[in-house]
Amino acid sequence: MITQGVEKKINDLIDYIINSYEYKRCLEIKKQMTQCNELNQLIKDIKKLQQDYIKTNGNSIKQELNKKQKRLEQIPIYCEYNRYLERINEKLDFIKESFNDYFDQKLNQDITERKQES
Repeated sequence: MITQGVEKKINDLIDYIINSYEYKRCLEIKKQMTQCNELNQLIKDIKKLQQDYIKTNGNSIKQELNKKQKRLEQIPIYCEYNRYLERINEKLDFIKESFNDYFDQKLNQDITERKQES
């Protein structure tokens, strides 16, 4: 069971991410992207081609998929969105790694202490 103190600290971490410039900018860009018909159609086409490629593993589908993905990566708003999304994911990865390191350290310390007591 999570204590109120631990829950507050977890919520503080969540607030840190949600209130970051990167997160807010990502939401703004995502909203702008939803209003771009060309971009939405391109993303929809890519998803369809990905599904088709998984089913058939066809070379012509792969070529069309690569062509559309390159086109997508040339759209500035999409590139900007990905940059900010990557920064958010880096923050999340740092938090996860910090938790993992903390738990590993605590568990190894506990195991070492138990061995010494035996």
